[in-house]
Amino acid sequence: MKALATREKALGPDDPTVALTLTNLAVLHDAQDHYEQAEKLYLRALAIREKANGPDHLETIAVANSLGELYLAQRKYEKAEPYLQRAYAARAKALKPEDPDRKATMRDLWTLYVSTGDYGRAEQYAQEGDVTMSEDQRRKLMIPPPGAKGTIARGNGPI
Repeated sequence: MKALATREKALGPDDPTVALTLTNLAVLHDAQDHYEQAEKLYLRALAIREKANGPDHLETIAVANSLGELYLAQRKYEKAEPYLQRAYAARAKALKPEDPDRKATMRDLWTLYVSTGDYGRAEQYAQEGDVTMSEDQRRKLMIPPPGAKGTIARGNGPI
């Protein structure tokens, strides 16, 4: 926090270097599961980046993606989706398909949609090795086998 205060005093509160410090602090709080503090720091860093670099600059998008991942980790899917969609749109436009940042955002969106049961949308972001069930497969897993009153079939037999 001392580095942040020093940079704000020397450079002003809206300097991109301050945004970098805010992002680094947010990552630290995020890793410690201090989600509320991380969210505030990411939001402030995002506002600075948008003002300094514009909404679609890759540095701005990196912060937006991190914020989306923060919400995804908390299962706040409705908050995560717009940030991750924004990040993917910008990264898909600016980066090659094999770029790791673009692929990471695709993975985040795949995870979000699988987690919310929106398998059709998840398929749009699936990468090699990702497995999503078809509607028919999901339905079959939910139907107990004949004569298995109240049991759910999984693997080799009822549980």
